[in-house]
Amino acid sequence: MGTYLSNKQYQQKNPDKIKCWQHKYNQTPKGKFAISKRRAKQRGIEWQLTFDEWWNLWQSSGKWDQRGRGRGKYLLCRTNDCGAYTVLNVRVDTWENNMDERDRLRKEGRYSQCG
Repeated sequence: MGTYLSNKQYQQKNPDKIKCWQHKYNQTPKGKFAISKRRAKQRGIEWQLTFDEWWNLWQSSGKWDQRGRGRGKYLLCRTNDCGAYTVLNVRVDTWENNMDERDRLRKEGRYSQCG
């Protein structure tokens, strides 16, 4: 009978395999979802979207291949950059439109005033 390694032991003995697997996973829709959810949490923003809801938003937008950061890219935007990531509070829009909305809210003194 062979020797079995714990998850942690395997990761320690095979860092290159783990790094390669993580890179491949992060390029998949489920990986992108996990990254988005984690980044929202890091920013203190509640995330209520399921993978299926998130994926349907992107698929119905037709912009999946154009998502990313910066000019000409699309991202998931919250209405008035406020509240949780929920189906009723997000839209797929351009980075430029999201920045314009942020700038408008700042001028109005309403940026980061949720509620």
